Amino acid sequence: MFLDSAFRDADTPWYPGTRKLLVKERFYTAIEQLELEIPESNAQKPHQFHDHHNSLRRLPRVPIKLLFALPGNERETVCGILREALIANPHNVDIVLLTYAFFVAWDRGTDLLAIAHQEDRDDLKEWYYWVNNDMKSIGVMKRSSGDYLSLFFIYDRAGSAAAEYRDIADWFLKESEFKFSYHFYYKAKEFETALEILQNISPREFSELLNLRRTSSGERTVDFTLDGSRLDLMYQEEIETLRGFARIRAAETYKQVAVKARQHFDRETIETKYAFGELTEDEYQRLIRQLQERMQ
Repeated sequence: MFLDSAFRDADTPWYPGTRKLLVKERFYTAIEQLELEIPESNAQKPHQFHDHHNSLRRLPRVPIKLLFALPGNERETVCGILREALIANPHNVDIVLLTYAFFVAWDRGTDLLAIAHQEDRDDLKEWYYWVNNDMKSIGVMKRSSGDYLSLFFIYDRAGSAAAEYRDIADWFLKESEFKFSYHFYYKAKEFETALEILQNISPREFSELLNLRRTSSGERTVDFTLDGSRLDLMYQEEIETLRGFARIRAAETYKQVAVKARQHFDRETIETKYAFGELTEDEYQRLIRQLQERMQ
């Protein structure tokens, strides 16, 4: 009951396996409100005495927040029990969830990752990264598996910087996954390279990429085989968009070069650099002479 209240299934049909996510609000609400019955397997249960005049419930219940409020040595004892249970039951997902819940409540969530490294449990590492939304680390782990489709979705949700997206695109290009490579060059704003790759992608691959983008953003996929003209139109729009971005990029680059050149031949800049010793006497005289020639 506690696990069902604190966790939810991840809405990622493209990723195999059990992938539950901890919902912090539900988690702390469950700690405050849930009361657990003593399990039937408890050997002390038949020996309990209940005064029906004073007890409103036939069976006593224990507030689960009492377990999370354990102090000092008792807390370490619970952590030790959970570690042993986790190591001794490698296929029991509920124990993983319960252990992580206790660690998070005590602000020591990284302890689960430490156990995973200690036991060399890649499944635990992957699960920990997944729960903490660390898609970059999952991507690094999954590269050797050859599951390029899952890697596409993982990296697409990672929220990386432009330089990181460029590295991802380079890796996909090295693996000859051209449509994935194009997608991440586009996200990295490497429009010239993206345009070159897109012009060598078949219409079928482009339609697959469009549907993958829709799936990643939670939209419904489209069967482009029923409407080839629409696919051609979208392909041409993509080409023109890339060309427009490339022109803007080239204009910005030219502007930066022009500004730098203008600063290079700006008299005030030359005088300042000479005053601070960044230019020798010969360089200073040469730049002043060039500046005078340009002004004539």
